[in-house]
Amino acid sequence: LWEHKDVDGDVTFISALNDDFEGGVVAIDGTKISLKQGDVVAFDGTKLKHGVSEVTKGNRYSLSIWLKESKTELIKFKKTIIWINWFGECTMRIVSH
Repeated sequence: LWEHKDVDGDVTFISALNDDFEGGVVAIDGTKISLKQGDVVAFDGTKLKHGVSEVTKGNRYSLSIWLKESKTELIKFKKTIIWINWFGECTMRIVSH
């Protein structure tokens, strides 16, 4: 697991495009999150260390998006991780703060 903080971008979004693989667990500030297809996790990547463990079977596909502060005036994360699932029932939960 190579953990890092982003140099640029105030809010980081990681979306899981599939979940038919082993490994590939997202870690954010010590919190391990196994994303399922359709899950989106959002956090301040410049403040929270994050990374992904090695994929041991299959292929992991994800979509990462970084937003700058000028685009995120309404989002004030600090040390919050938000986890959203867009498929099926749309749910959102705060993992930590």
